[in-house]
Amino acid sequence: NFDTTKLESTYSSGKQVKVDCITGFNGFFKLTCKAGEWNSTGSKCVVKRCGHPEDADNAEFHLKEGDDYVFGSDVEYTCNTGYHMVSRNPVRRCMSEGWDNRLPTCDDW
Repeated sequence: NFDTTKLESTYSSGKQVKVDCITGFNGFFKLTCKAGEWNSTGSKCVVKRCGHPEDADNAEFHLKEGDDYVFGSDVEYTCNTGYHMVSRNPVRRCMSEGWDNRLPTCDDW
């Protein structure tokens, strides 16, 4: 879960590089080349959490795709009986900066 695209093909002994996590993950590694092998320090790349996606008035939501409320997960809102969706998109996705789309709106008939 870390980004190696900016690494060079070889490094000299004693060279240090910082390797960031890929989008949607928090953390980094600091690698040190010692006698042809890497020693790492830093934190593990941990999936970003968005937290609770918010309750919409007159609606329920369920996890549509993914695990828990983490990067890449989708929640879908469904209006309660007697209400209809007036929002264009009933789905919200956990992105690197938090939940996308606005909170859906349900109005009564």
